[in-house]
Amino acid sequence: MGNSFRSKAEVLIVGGGVAGVSVAYHLAKLGITDVLLCERKQLTCGTTWHAAGLVTQLRATRNMTELAKYTGELFKSLEAETGQATGFRQNGSLRLARTVERFLELKRGASMARNFGLPVEVIGPEEIKDRYPPINTDGIVGGLWMERDGQVNPVDVTMAMAKGARNAGVTATALAQGILYTPTPEPPFWNTFLTPYSAVLTPDVLGVMGLGGCTCGATTRGAVGGLAGAGVDS
Repeated sequence: MGNSFRSKAEVLIVGGGVAGVSVAYHLAKLGITDVLLCERKQLTCGTTWHAAGLVTQLRATRNMTELAKYTGELFKSLEAETGQATGFRQNGSLRLARTVERFLELKRGASMARNFGLPVEVIGPEEIKDRYPPINTDGIVGGLWMERDGQVNPVDVTMAMAKGARNAGVTATALAQGILYTPTPEPPFWNTFLTPYSAVLTPDVLGVMGLGGCTCGATTRGAVGGLAGAGVDS
């Protein structure tokens, strides 16, 4: 990770966590490689480094479930593609119910999972104990076993996607806190990202900062220092 900047970029991404790096990786997959990703310190230094890394696939809607299924497939292939381990393991997950009402809700979820093409088992306390012997099943009515769920190391998977993006020509730059300005309200709406190293002109800015986004100010004329961790300049 260097601190050399180009004077222009088709897309500027502010935020070097797993979400920002994923955007860069997928833009590269779409053939958009004139991309500059800026991070105020180092990749994953925000909330990504202490994320749980749980990979579950059942969601409330079909589209969200399909996206989660894609994520699992991506995590399985990233290491082979980039040579960077991700720590991905599909060790399955248990969803437990301590009341009859909650168990009924889980059964409805199981029906939805099958409709979405996910393998799922409705199991009782004895089978739960078989799946995870340390558990105390007192008071547990039943649960679901989702065999394709698992976990990943968030830092490693971010680094794997960063490597894939860089291999495709994306530039990822650390220690690049700065302030974003939109100089004119007229087309072509070029934004200027000022850093300690240089200024970068870009038509498109993606702010992917997680909790860091709470510090953002206005989005034009001098007030998006919070995008990259700098103080908001009014």
